[in-house]
Amino acid sequence: MHNRAAARFIPPEHGAWALLLVPYLVGTLAGQPSWWSLVLLVAWLAAYLTTYFTLRWWKTRRLRHRGSRFRVPALMYASVLTVTGAVLVAWRPWLLGAALAFVPFEAVAATQSVRGKERSWVAGIASATAASLMSPLAYWVASGNRVGLASELFIVTWLALVGSVLHVKSTIRERDNVEARRASIAFHIVALVIGVLINPLLSVSFGFLLARATVVPQRGWRPAQIGTVEIIGSALVVVVTTFAL
Repeated sequence: MHNRAAARFIPPEHGAWALLLVPYLVGTLAGQPSWWSLVLLVAWLAAYLTTYFTLRWWKTRRLRHRGSRFRVPALMYASVLTVTGAVLVAWRPWLLGAALAFVPFEAVAATQSVRGKERSWVAGIASATAASLMSPLAYWVASGNRVGLASELFIVTWLALVGSVLHVKSTIRERDNVEARRASIAFHIVALVIGVLINPLLSVSFGFLLARATVVPQRGWRPAQIGTVEIIGSALVVVVTTFAL
């Protein structure tokens, strides 16, 4: 019973957690984390959860019982976002302007979702780009002050997250699409080159991501197995980036 109740408030989108946590951790660990970093994390998670449940509330609004199921968590997380967001803006007013940078990409992803295309390439890349913006933002909240490093954190995160989107789609929904697999591998080769140019140590994480983009599609693995490899890759990105930058 408790698990069923908790499931009402926790989306079954396991891949989304990497999209949320990787950029936050990469940015936060590059700076000097404080209690404000924790407030930012709560606001960041609440923003995603508010968006997730609000979109489903909207899409099922004509289905009385299903619509009400999503309304409660949407309003609950919106309340958390309002409080934490207000606290952050009161602390650093510039965060309100920074939040606007997320809007265009989130709008694209939301529009795709409303049209029933939340699994599209466009939606995935838009979401990955929006999530990547959290890296420099988390860095600045953690007292970071180097513009060059903030830019590198964004680039590294964007390459890792977009690469994950391309890889997962080429191994699950587009597993029979040879061009999708080739596009994923080509992207990861470019990501490896860019990573090495930023810092040679990044070859460890991006080399792993390239290897999994090349090998995993040939294995015919189940989603759970693919997800496990993604967790390992995500953890490696965070650890290596923390030491490299």
